[in-house]
This record gives sequence, structure tokens and C-alpha cells, in this order.
Amino acid sequence: MAVPKIRLKGFDADWEKSNFGNFGSVAMCKRIFKDQTSPIGDIPFFKIGTFGLKPDAYITRELYDEYKSKYSFPSKGDILISAAGTIGRTIVYSGDDAYFQDSNIVWLNHNDQLNNAFLKYLYSIVNWASLEGATIKRLYNSNILQTEIVIPEYTEQEAISNYFQSLDSLIEATDKKIATLKQTKQASLQSMFPQEGETKPRVRFKGFTDEWECCKVKDICKHEASNISQNTLGINEGIYPIFGASGYIQNVGFYHQSQEYIGVVKDGSGVGRLGLYPAFSSILGTMHYLLPQKNTNIAFVYNILQTKNLSSLVTGSSIPHIYFKDYAEYEVFVPSSEEQKQIANYFSNLDKQISIQEQRLEKLKQIKSACLKNMFV
Repeated sequence: MAVPKIRLKGFDADWEKSNFGNFGSVAMCKRIFKDQTSPIGDIPFFKIGTFGLKPDAYITRELYDEYKSKYSFPSKGDILISAAGTIGRTIVYSGDDAYFQDSNIVWLNHNDQLNNAFLKYLYSIVNWASLEGATIKRLYNSNILQTEIVIPEYTEQEAISNYFQSLDSLIEATDKKIATLKQTKQASLQSMFPQEGETKPRVRFKGFTDEWECCKVKDICKHEASNISQNTLGINEGIYPIFGASGYIQNVGFYHQSQEYIGVVKDGSGVGRLGLYPAFSSILGTMHYLLPQKNTNIAFVYNILQTKNLSSLVTGSSIPHIYFKDYAEYEVFVPSSEEQKQIANYFSNLDKQISIQEQRLEKLKQIKSACLKNMFV
């Protein structure tokens, strides 16, 4: 019985084994020659290198209207497929004025037994029949038409595509929310810290009017090297988290810092990247600690350092490094302890919102991946 592991409620009929060739034929636009294109013009012409991206070539309106009326052209909703380069990448044709490179960008001109929206998701999990080509692999018409598929009746195709479209809408909305939150954070970093030539920020919490004090990074935090090596991992397990340049690694039976601190990646990949870590945790020797001096809120320092371009201080070619002495002399402006606290709390809440949405996005992507695996045969 050809059925998927997971089915939507109300469907129990067997899925049909077939191939794309039983439903239609491969179509493509008529060839456009290089001398028919220009860097600017009326109608964007998408080549395989710009498929799904920004066009770098255009054709005239007259040529577009003529070729669209005389030769094969996709209908709104057709799923365009990359037949060269990254094989099988898809774009839904929106119906906007655009033209596509022949043979490298194709679509299945099918009958009414296939639902285009369903095809979009089917294409993402299909195994194309025997890709040909040595140096540059490409998808020939025969590869597409001979590819075996298993599909349900049309109504179930619609239901499946509706489910995945809803999932995609959630993913897109969450992605946009993350982008908005990150834009808010970036704008806040610009407006809530003094810019060059200023002694106080443009945006402040109510009740604070005093000038900020000019000092150096070394005056508000101190540096301490980590002596925890990769060899430490896997032994002495416990309850204290240990972190590396890429994030959490494992829990160990010891801790290094009893207070919140900033970890800075000092060599290798991601040099200069900052992380704010909790008390009673450790970091590997590829990073170093920044600890608060008296009356300094370390979370505030973390945010003020994000307004600095630490990557410009990276030295070394084979193994890049960054040293505390290189940014210890940076001039910064610091407010009262209470204002530091409020600013730190504001950015902490913003970071938590970003983290929550990023976790939500990852979960949605995992759900989609699992459903693609289990809702198709």
C-alpha cells in the first residue's frame, strides 16, 4: 500500500506510483541571445546565475510581448526549476513581467491532475532520475519526465499544500519578526549610546539627564585569560555549563567565574565575537573573560562593546587573533549605575525576544523538515 507515514485527517486512498512524464511535458522559454539583452531595460531577463535573485540583464518590451505570445511561457503559479547550477532549485512564477533563460530554467507543463502548490513541496524532496553531465551537472528533460513519483488524488494534494503553505507563512512571519527585532536593537544601539562628538545619548530613559563620564574600556572592565582546554571536555561532568566560540558545549564539574561576564573569541574562527555568559560557567581557552570593575554593569559593557568594530583590530593571517590591549584603550562614555542597569535590562529583554523567536523559527523548520519526510511517499 503506497501511503505516507503521516496523513491529514479524512484521507485514506492509496497514492499512485507514476512519473512526471505521465502528467505533461517539460517547457521552457524561447532562447534569448546575448545581443538581445542589455544591462538596463524594460523586462528583467533571469539567467541561471540570477535565478531567484536580482537580474543583471533586460530585454525590450516589444521582444517580450512577441515571444510571450508566440512561444512557451509559464502561467502564474507554475513552478520554475533550475536545470543547471544548483539542480532542482524552484521559484513560483508570480505572474510579473519577466523572462527566463531557455533550457537552464524550465517548468512542467502538466494536466489538471497535478496541483502546482503541491508540486512545489514534492520537488523539494524528489530524487531526480540519473543526473547527467561531468564537470557541470544538469537536469535534462528526460531526467525530469522519467523521475518516479508517488502522488495522492487532487483533493489530498490541495490539503497537503495548504498545510505546508500555512507552515511557510508562520516561518516567514517569524523570520520577519526576528529581522524587525534585530533592526530595533541596531537602532537602539545607535540612539541609546553617545555617538562620536557626543557626551550623552539621544534617547534616554525618563529621569536621567546627567552627562555620561568619558573613560576607557580598561577602566570599566578587566581582562582574564581562560585556561580551560579542549582536553577538559568529556571528563569531570557536573552541573556547570561550559561554552566555546560556537555556544554551549556541555556541563562540567567545575566553574571559573562566580559572576556574569563577557566572553570574547580571541583566536580562530569568529575572532572578536562577543557573548554575555551567566555566573558559575566557564569558557574555553579560545576565548577570554571580561569582568566588571567596581560600579560597572557587565551587561551594559556588553552592549556598549557591540557599538564598536572589534573586527578591525584582528591581526594575523593564518590564525587571526585579537588582544585585550588593542581595545582596552577605546574611549567610551558611561552613565550612573542605575542608568547602566536600566539600559542593560532593556537590551537583555530585547535579546530574549530575539532568542525566543529564533528558537521558534528553528522549531518550525524542524517541523517542516519532519513533515516533508513523513507526509510524502
